[in-house]
Amino acid sequence: MDRILVVAATVLLLSGHTLAAQTLEERVVWLEEQVALLWQALDQNAAHGALVPAELVGNEHLWWGYPGGDCTLLVNDYFITCHDDVYRIAEWVSYRLTAKDIGGDAERTD
Repeated sequence: MDRILVVAATVLLLSGHTLAAQTLEERVVWLEEQVALLWQALDQNAAHGALVPAELVGNEHLWWGYPGGDCTLLVNDYFITCHDDVYRIAEWVSYRLTAKDIGGDAERTD
């Protein structure tokens, strides 16, 4: 929850110059949208028992949740790896695989 609050504070600070140029109604609507998005992320995190790091919120490869762990996150276009720097091995790897991704007429070669 701390990470989400930090992200919320950062978003509000960075967008302060934008908010100053808007009317009061536009500011209220924007803030309500941001709070709704943050609550949605918090609910999603609570359901999985681990807080998703800000840089991974909404990532398609965490479709089924964030496993957590004390590791270095390596984000690739096709997968995410949680790398244990002490044992130099992946704690977990996550990717989203759909029927469209594996469809085809490939024959066995062995």
